[in-house]
Amino acid sequence: MNNKLEKNPLRSRVVEKIKSGEIKMRPKSYFILKGGLVIFGIFIIFIISLFIASLVAFYLRASGALLLPIFGLGGLKFFLFSLPWILILVSLFFVIVLEMFVRNFSFAYHRPLIYSFLIVALLIVGGGVVVAKTSLHTALYNSAQEGHLPFVGAFYQNQKALPPGADIGIVSTSSEGIIEIKTQKGQNLKVIISPKASFPNGKNIEAGDKVMVAGEKEDSTIKAFGVRKMEEFPDDFLRRAKIRKLEREQIEKGD
Repeated sequence: MNNKLEKNPLRSRVVEKIKSGEIKMRPKSYFILKGGLVIFGIFIIFIISLFIASLVAFYLRASGALLLPIFGLGGLKFFLFSLPWILILVSLFFVIVLEMFVRNFSFAYHRPLIYSFLIVALLIVGGGVVVAKTSLHTALYNSAQEGHLPFVGAFYQNQKALPPGADIGIVSTSSEGIIEIKTQKGQNLKVIISPKASFPNGKNIEAGDKVMVAGEKEDSTIKAFGVRKMEEFPDDFLRRAKIRKLEREQIEKGD
């Protein structure tokens, strides 16, 4: 035995540390319990991260902020200002925590940190986009509007706000370089279109068209650097969900 230890210095040092109490022997059940707790922690943090990421995607969809970058650098600037940075930073924090948990497994710590981090981040972002397209957030939105959702309810109640630098409405009059729109809140706005303005969906703007305009707003006048025709407003899916809910409630009361 002693000869084997002498031939294997590493093993000898380990045995000496075990004898001195520097290294403690652990039963197999300890490692099973530890692994189970790590997996449970990963699951909980993943769900939280997924929810926050989907909340960001829901906001961008409902506010119309996703449409701003198509207006060029000016639109991109307003898009960056409109991002819910607090939610994004919180989501990033949970991604980092999740990465720390994942590093406990050999398939992660045997690879460069950047690889596993990017995989975790892509899973969260991709999963968040998918969840945002389900009915989860529209249901929570409806509950928040009725005052039945504490904590995150305020976030959903503010979904009617447009991103900075953008307004949406229906064109009431249209002429060369100037259009007038009536917003969803009933406000009449005069839109002065820059000669260099971007028209992602064409310049043929007529009365009755739904449009998003991007530009500097002063009182009831907008100096627009971009005008986009739209088939529907960004948050129309919220109103449709509300109507469907009311219809279901009426049918249930009728029964």
